[in-house]
Amino acid sequence: MALNHDLRVAAALAAHLPRRARKKLAVRDRLLAEARRLFRAHGLAGAGVADIAEAADVAPGTFFNYFASKDALVAELTTHALDPLVALLEGPGEAGPRVAAFFERVPEALAPAYAELGDLFRPLLRRAATPPPELDPLAGLRQAWSRLLFEAQREGAVRRDVEAAYLAELVVGALHAALVEALRDPRYPLARRLAQLAAFVAAGLELRDSPARRSIPQATPIPQATPRGDAS
Repeated sequence: MALNHDLRVAAALAAHLPRRARKKLAVRDRLLAEARRLFRAHGLAGAGVADIAEAADVAPGTFFNYFASKDALVAELTTHALDPLVALLEGPGEAGPRVAAFFERVPEALAPAYAELGDLFRPLLRRAATPPPELDPLAGLRQAWSRLLFEAQREGAVRRDVEAAYLAELVVGALHAALVEALRDPRYPLARRLAQLAAFVAAGLELRDSPARRSIPQATPIPQATPRGDAS
């Protein structure tokens, strides 16, 4: 799974850091882990900085050595959950096929993060719709799409008359809306909607030789949790 792979890579890198840096990284990870646990149990509004610091066994003031605010921590949790999607876009090979294959692989890529976050995934994604610019958890995904589409434009695999960055905004916006709706309604046909979105994006990008434009790919749905209402 992509999430477990990321954690193993992070652990390997951390092992080579100086002791002081490793201790700081351990505290940061503990704050994130305890925040995730408390938010899952009580909702985003049900745990504050003091609660998270106490659970992580640090002083409340120490929290701000690692995160500027509770919102900054929440944004990092969301960014971490979406990292597997960025990894899909940054794989090897030509850009065109990666664009075409992305939507079919979304549910599988997000499954580990969904298993880790459960019902918390929905409010995290909803908050990602209107964040302050400095706390935008979708920024990394938009940037990855922009880089991929720019590369695809250079290959002649997609249209060149629209800036890659703007095309990326459109793609990520549509994907975000589909994921939020799927987490809101367990009956939402995510596999079919992602397949339709893939075909729509392929047509809009004028993606060369795209299977999505000729047929609808199948996708495995993200496991659904029982809705408990927004925690925010």
